[in-house]
Amino acid sequence: MKTYLKLIVLLYFACIDCGLAQSSEGELSINLTFSEDIRASVKSEGRLFIFLTQNPLAEPRTLTAPFPWAKAHIFAMNFSDLKPKKAIELDKSMLWSKTSDWSLGNIPAGKYFIQVLWDQDTHSAGVNAQGNLHSEKTEVDINGNTAVSLSINKTIAGPTIIESEHVRLVDFKSDTLSKWWGRSFSMKASILLPSNYDTNIKYPISYNVAGYGGRYDRINSVLKNEDFMSWWESDDSPQVIYVFLDGDSPYGDSYHMDSENNGPHGYALIHELIP
Repeated sequence: MKTYLKLIVLLYFACIDCGLAQSSEGELSINLTFSEDIRASVKSEGRLFIFLTQNPLAEPRTLTAPFPWAKAHIFAMNFSDLKPKKAIELDKSMLWSKTSDWSLGNIPAGKYFIQVLWDQDTHSAGVNAQGNLHSEKTEVDINGNTAVSLSINKTIAGPTIIESEHVRLVDFKSDTLSKWWGRSFSMKASILLPSNYDTNIKYPISYNVAGYGGRYDRINSVLKNEDFMSWWESDDSPQVIYVFLDGDSPYGDSYHMDSENNGPHGYALIHELIP
């Protein structure tokens, strides 16, 4: 009985110690630079993101979906006159927008993975869009006042499509959307051709409108599926042209509908892309 009571007492004080350890906080400051080889591509206006997570399995900048396994704490701030040759000091004194009650001045102590991203793209709603810049994934132990130096040295490349005799790409300037946006605006799509495709034959066409975040490179998942492609290339498959549309737009997915936010995407689909 005495041993049992001693164990309860020990567990009680252990829990108190755990609670104190979990409640301790640290302050994070970042010395940020842009590597010399990408400075020429840095635009002066954009939005700077800090991604902080304890998930070791992914790059922090990719953890933007609201799923528990992808949880990341995100801090962001707009800059209108950024100078890539000059180091930037990021700390709690700056007015950050954030995804939680945390600030750079009250982060629970512990080990984290951090990444900084410079969002300078104006054509896509996503932060991981082509042409945006980011630092490498870095581990940091936040305990008390913690300072870390990071360098933005990576450029996000555009999507790539697996090469295949059954694949074609569409990428052209839309006169309709370019006029609406007041700048050049392109429309993209990927096409899966039937196994016995012949330019002298007319085929039915299926247009696939993706859900949120679906891009024209989703054709890759079909091309990687060996069972599907084996069937698609057989005589049993339907002789249909399948088009993967791209709903990307600056203010979120267009779903290929006309809207006051994203412009006449429905009109452009019917009168430009389909013809």
